[in-house]
Amino acid sequence: MDWSLLDLSKEAEDVASGLQIFVDTVPGYDRDFLAHISALFAISAELRRLDELISQRSHRRAAAKVTYELDLLCSSMEMTLDAVNSDLFSVRGQASPRRAYEHLCMHFGREGRSFSGRLVAYQDLAVGLCDIVQGDGMIEDLDEVAAVVKGLKARQLTLDTDKYRSPQAQPRIPSIRPSLRPNPPYVPQSPNTSSDDWDSDEMFAYPPTAPQAPLSPAFSNSSFETYYSIPTSPSLDSNASYSPIHWANKIFDGMHAMTPFRGNLGQPTRCLGRDIPEAVNRLCAEGFLKVVEQPFDAADAFVRLYWRPSDHRARILFLTKDRLGRRYRHCIPLTLLNIRRVGTCLQLSRGNQYDGRLDLWANLRFTFYERMVLFFCTAVALKRQDAVDSPLQVEDYFQNGEDTEFAAEIEDDRYLHAFRVFKDTNTGAVRFEATARRGPMQKTPIWTAFVTQYIGLKGWMRRVGPKIISLSALHPYVFCDNYLPPKGRDGHFELRFKLRQDCEDFLAIFPTISAP
Repeated sequence: MDWSLLDLSKEAEDVASGLQIFVDTVPGYDRDFLAHISALFAISAELRRLDELISQRSHRRAAAKVTYELDLLCSSMEMTLDAVNSDLFSVRGQASPRRAYEHLCMHFGREGRSFSGRLVAYQDLAVGLCDIVQGDGMIEDLDEVAAVVKGLKARQLTLDTDKYRSPQAQPRIPSIRPSLRPNPPYVPQSPNTSSDDWDSDEMFAYPPTAPQAPLSPAFSNSSFETYYSIPTSPSLDSNASYSPIHWANKIFDGMHAMTPFRGNLGQPTRCLGRDIPEAVNRLCAEGFLKVVEQPFDAADAFVRLYWRPSDHRARILFLTKDRLGRRYRHCIPLTLLNIRRVGTCLQLSRGNQYDGRLDLWANLRFTFYERMVLFFCTAVALKRQDAVDSPLQVEDYFQNGEDTEFAAEIEDDRYLHAFRVFKDTNTGAVRFEATARRGPMQKTPIWTAFVTQYIGLKGWMRRVGPKIISLSALHPYVFCDNYLPPKGRDGHFELRFKLRQDCEDFLAIFPTISAP
């Protein structure tokens, strides 16, 4: 093994920095580039962590056992970065960035793994290697993702890559790069083209981005009027540049920590629903818009969430391939599914019309706690905002993997929300969550925020009133349109408790929560 992990880490950061210029210069692909940038920074962080672990004498024996997998990761990733440099940072790439990026995507497609798909695989493999080296995993845990990278590397070596590259490819020009931005924490995002293999033979190759939700019917007597108390979005002129997006498009932004699950990750991602080959066409023809797309199990499966502006109906689409490359598409209304956490997985079950029991429709396996939380809250919120009520009398449930550290009521204007502080039993990560307190949307998530890094941080929270606490930093993920938790005059988010005693209890309890 003759790889410098620090050099490869720096190269990933350099490429990520260089990609920043494409965010604004290639309209329509901005989310792709933002996803790639975040993924590259995240991989870089894992490589640095891995280098630090390997350098410790106590970990050298474990590191020796993963020499093959480490070589696999570094060699395949080096070839990927070389391809990016050659296509995007050449003279021709700078002259026509859109064509250069589409050329690169085509090249990666010939190698059998999209840009985002291979970055997910690299990150999963790097995280797994770190776990094994520090004694938190077994070599067998890497078999699946290592096989993905091994297959990719074989295609990279076999394919005559030069014939797919621009003949005038030059080394990238350092002067075009903006200064390196701080490393943002990352959770895999929703790129527009990461699952295009399933759309390539469909009428609609790229379903349009969802506009902002129009006004839904108001529910009086409900704290969840939060969702519906804002005026409708303006009408969209076909020639206008204004393009609002649905709240779900904003959820997987990567601006939070990544806390990997420990131990066995559970059953692999799979779907037991029937194959619907025309699913993508039908969704688009019926007016559904893709608002979320997430890769699973090293991008061997993709899950999309769709939403229809006219009536807020929501669908889930599961995309996968078998070992022979045959594509499968499974689709069902979210209202027909019960969503529950089981360990590191979310199990999506539908009601059996004969015996009334729940039958497993899909199992989604997660690597990171934060990503699981965001997917659960997004899916449940979309389901509850659907114009059609769910026929299931079973509650969606996530807290069987979390302990409640604190509970109280908070106020937003005249509305009451249930406020909870949860600590995950597997990872030790801590988050805030506000849900509807009353009405038809009761227990539906309104917002959540990950706060592990703030525990014990002096000055992070301060009391600014008998029942009000100001938070100097918070990144809430909001599961409805046109809403943010209340802020004070200084622009900081505030927790406005209903009772003075709850405010005092929170100040006393939160600093005592043990951080992982």
